[in-house]
Amino acid sequence: MKKEKYDSDDNDMREEYDFSGGVRGKHYKAYRKGHTVIVHKDDSSTSVQYFTQEDGSVMLDPDVKVHFPDSESVNKALRSFEEAVDEAAEEIKPKDTEVLKENIIEALEDEPNGLRMTQIAKILGVENWRSLIPVMRELLDEGEMRKEDPVYYCVE
Repeated sequence: MKKEKYDSDDNDMREEYDFSGGVRGKHYKAYRKGHTVIVHKDDSSTSVQYFTQEDGSVMLDPDVKVHFPDSESVNKALRSFEEAVDEAAEEIKPKDTEVLKENIIEALEDEPNGLRMTQIAKILGVENWRSLIPVMRELLDEGEMRKEDPVYYCVE
């Protein structure tokens, strides 16, 4: 079933409504945190309703929701990811961690435009780039590098 194309001439919006100065997504983050709706009734009374997400619930962005339409699919994907990260973390021995951190920082220092994690793994000769995730998290937490999705940069 195909969606009908939007016809701008078939518009029942009143002419006096001008949204040309509107900003898309302006209240997006605040709305996701929770919001209050006040209903003014004909009998001059008001009703206040508070809407917040349940504890443990998350809202998926539309582009993600296409791939994960329900809780079961999200949980399955997250469990798979968690297993992959745990397996990857086991590949790196604690004594190697400091050397690996130094090598990651050196690689980032050589690239002012930053690197993706897969590129860092290739430079360092690490087969499974996911094995870098715990080390990269430590470096981020320690302030040794910064991340602007999905690129990592050395902090100067």
